Amino acid sequence: MSEFSVVDVAEGDRLISQKEAAARLGTNQAFIKRLIDTSLLPCIQFGRHKRISIYVLTEFIREHQGDNLHTIVAMKEGK
Repeated sequence: MSEFSVVDVAEGDRLISQKEAAARLGTNQAFIKRLIDTSLLPCIQFGRHKRISIYVLTEFIREHQGDNLHTIVAMKEGK
């Protein structure tokens, strides 16, 4: 018998793809990638796949309520 067991993951702890995150934010995957690349949106990387915690995404939305993210991303990118 294995010492490891399956643990139920709460919805907030579930990891979603960049495509799912884009759908939740009403944007495209390219913009999600820019948010990740500029370290504005933390993610977990599994090989070449990046996943975002629903909790982290929810906190990101709260933190940036009313902000123009395109402007913030452009400033981080040095544009």
